[in-house]
Amino acid sequence: MTFCGKKLVSKSADNYLIAHYLFINAYEGGYKDALYLIAASIDRYLSMTEGYQKYGTNRENDQVTGKEELIPIDRKTTDSELAKYGVPPLATLLKQYPEQVPEKKAP
Repeated sequence: MTFCGKKLVSKSADNYLIAHYLFINAYEGGYKDALYLIAASIDRYLSMTEGYQKYGTNRENDQVTGKEELIPIDRKTTDSELAKYGVPPLATLLKQYPEQVPEKKAP
């Protein structure tokens, strides 16, 4: 991790992708506690590469206020899919933490 402007960022998102596949293999091998980690690892990867997450497991501290905020969440992910991975419904997540305003990408 290193600072890029006012954000703390990973030097390599690839580690999260590798972890994601390892957690899938662990789950398929019988380690049922890996289910949440499958969602969390892909969220970390997407947060670092795309600027959003799928499941809402990833938060970071605002460097100005010090408060935890959710990385922007993909609204196409349903609450039933969140539940499959042990993640609370979107409305519950948003009551716990504010969501960052997505950064606009240049055209």
